[in-house]
Amino acid sequence: MPLRGFYFFIFLIHMKRLIPSTLILLIFLSSCHTTRITKSQYCKICLETADGIILDTESALLSNSQNDYVKEIIQKEFKNMGINNVFDKYELDYEYFKYGIKNIDKLEDMKALNLNLDIKYILKANVSEMRESEGYDQVDPNSSIYPIPRTPMLNSSLLNYALVETSSGEVVYKIHINTSDSEIPINTKDGMEEYYNLGTSFRTLRVGAKRGTKYIVADCSCPKMSTVRWRRLFQKKQKL
Repeated sequence: MPLRGFYFFIFLIHMKRLIPSTLILLIFLSSCHTTRITKSQYCKICLETADGIILDTESALLSNSQNDYVKEIIQKEFKNMGINNVFDKYELDYEYFKYGIKNIDKLEDMKALNLNLDIKYILKANVSEMRESEGYDQVDPNSSIYPIPRTPMLNSSLLNYALVETSSGEVVYKIHINTSDSEIPINTKDGMEEYYNLGTSFRTLRVGAKRGTKYIVADCSCPKMSTVRWRRLFQKKQKL
């Protein structure tokens, strides 16, 4: 049995001893994610619903299937926000051939995307960090090292978005999406403190991709002042 599966089995044993209300609370806590979004480039453009966007989401830390899944999440969230002309960079191979586009990272080919395909932006999404928790930790309050604060056992991911304008090749918006989950504390009958984390770092990445994509649309919509209140409300909800 894999180690995380073993911890989950032990966790279920503890769950049987808890009253229903406590069980519901712990399940809720295990699904909580906190997202912190920081900007290294403020949005310079006004994103329109008709704008064409190419997704470039290849990350070395992810498998091919995981990269594809993140891409699908981003594309779906854009569509949910009313932006439908969003394409995987490999979807347009025929159009690339037709217009002689060989490398969408080169300015000349970016301009060809803009002129011939009405692609206004390329969204580059890269995962720079994935941290997996051990899944289980135990603390004896009576030990000599207690009460030295322990480090919370969290899964986390860091997703970076860079929005490139095809007409100029300039990065017009750049954010970093740091998402982590929550551990579940349990006090045992023998006085020990046990901590479980049933999540994964990839699950935090999925949450971060959804929230980050919504944030792009909110932050780059115009007129700018009309989105400030909505964006602040969104930032508060990120911690839910």
